[in-house]
Amino acid sequence: MVLNHESKHSPLHRRGQAHLMITQRPDENAFDIVSYSSGYFFLPSHDVQMQVDTKPFNLFADKDTAWSRTSRVDHELTQAICQGHTMTIHGISAQKGNPTVTDYLDISGSYLAYKTISQACGIEGVPAIPPNPHARHKPHPTPL
Repeated sequence: MVLNHESKHSPLHRRGQAHLMITQRPDENAFDIVSYSSGYFFLPSHDVQMQVDTKPFNLFADKDTAWSRTSRVDHELTQAICQGHTMTIHGISAQKGNPTVTDYLDISGSYLAYKTISQACGIEGVPAIPPNPHARHKPHPTPL
């Protein structure tokens, strides 16, 4: 799953394209592996802060990619992404001056992409994601 992003960073800060991914590896019995490739190298030994709507997550950085530390966090993050509307990622660049980079992603509709990739991987019974109680939904029109 690849999402577009907006980024706040210095024009002097060079970077490639960023990708948020949820990977399914049924042959390895590994599911909902979340990674964020930033398009720049993160400063080593500094965590990457990710927030889905109001829920915070703390990821570790390896070169240009942020990963969650456990499969439990991967599942929680996947559920938050599928329920969420916005994601904010804060990382510190390894480039000279160590600028902080903030990315904003619109993750609305992620559940449909998640369901599609899961089914394409042959994963049976993809759970229905319960509605996010903090999400802002438009009221349904009243029938006449």
